[in-house]
Amino acid sequence: MQKEWLQGGNDWYYFNSVSGRMQKNWLQGGNDWYYFNSTSGHMWRKWLQGGNDWYYFDSTSGRMKKNWLQGGNDWYYFNPVNGHMWRKWLQGGNDWYYLNPISGHMQKGWLQGINTWYYFNYYNGKMYSNAFFNDGGQTYFATFSGNVHSPKYISQWIPVRAPEGCTIASVVMLMSIKGEKIPNMYAAYANLPQSGNVFTGVGFTTIIPAADLVTYVHRYSNDIINISGSSISTLVNYIQNGHPVLYYGWSGYESRYWNRNHAKVIVGYQNGNFHVYDPCYNYQWDPAGTSGGGRYDRGADKWISWGDLASEYNGSGAVTIV
Repeated sequence: MQKEWLQGGNDWYYFNSVSGRMQKNWLQGGNDWYYFNSTSGHMWRKWLQGGNDWYYFDSTSGRMKKNWLQGGNDWYYFNPVNGHMWRKWLQGGNDWYYLNPISGHMQKGWLQGINTWYYFNYYNGKMYSNAFFNDGGQTYFATFSGNVHSPKYISQWIPVRAPEGCTIASVVMLMSIKGEKIPNMYAAYANLPQSGNVFTGVGFTTIIPAADLVTYVHRYSNDIINISGSSISTLVNYIQNGHPVLYYGWSGYESRYWNRNHAKVIVGYQNGNFHVYDPCYNYQWDPAGTSGGGRYDRGADKWISWGDLASEYNGSGAVTIV
């Protein structure tokens, strides 16, 4: 009488070591579990659904899988105690993963939550947390909890009208990638240590130097740093690593192109082109030709070429957030 394991062709069977009966359904062997077809008794070596749960049995040994499993281009996780396929959030050390509630595959890229978005590394599935990143040429920041923010467009005209306040509006665009704001924009404009009146333009000569701007805005955020003197290639490195960049150039109101008297924000870079937010418009959707009519009246939200950026940026002012 056969007892214990028996190979028949490509299949394996197990016969009880005492009674000799062919095993069906579940069998525990040491720290491992196996499953045998409830009709034929052959050892299971593939996916198995049991009620609302899924299990996986190794295609060679037949052992029930625990922990991580790679299947093609996807990864799955199985409860290390009962082998149930995981279909929810999973914490591994300091990292978080998300396993699809239907298919169980590990999430990569974007995931929409309740009133928020999350982003998971395309290679290892780890949720981005407290990190800048770039996806599709755009800059983003994931908070400690994984909530993703992107730079928000801020106007220097609405709701507070500050014709010479482009630097403050642009700094707030930088801060917005972390979900931060300046609570009192009027005060931020009014106290800006810059020549002339920010609201009327009386006495204005040049915008505040970038180094002084950074010192001033540290009352709102210590994450703002001065990177003036950087080459365009260096700016690209910052942007490709998820950091938007404020730079000094010209507005559509300029008629003499001497001092770089206008601040804008680069929020993305792709294929030699830069995604620029210009605060000198009422709304993000305002097109070219609606703010001064000059050479640099390109629109509030515009992709420009490397050559376009080089025509106005000379390193005199550049700021980013870390």
